[in-house]
Amino acid sequence: GFNYVGDRSGALSSDSDPNNSFQLDSYFLTNAAIYYKRDNYRLALNFKNLFNVNYISASNAGGRSSGIEPGAPLTVIGSVSFQF
Repeated sequence: GFNYVGDRSGALSSDSDPNNSFQLDSYFLTNAAIYYKRDNYRLALNFKNLFNVNYISASNAGGRSSGIEPGAPLTVIGSVSFQF
């Protein structure tokens, strides 16, 4: 799957930046999943931010210097399940 987030205002409704004087850049993330199923078992791997894109996920009331939240790096989640 894909996630695209466009340009957006930086510190929304912040006392330190009431005019929202800066913009956060857009970003594009790629996610993927693979699985193997046999009988009642299922093995799966999920990949988030597959290409390890550096991005800013959010900005809170801290403004440009202290309110920036970086996005999560490449994340791999594995799971095993059994269905009764």
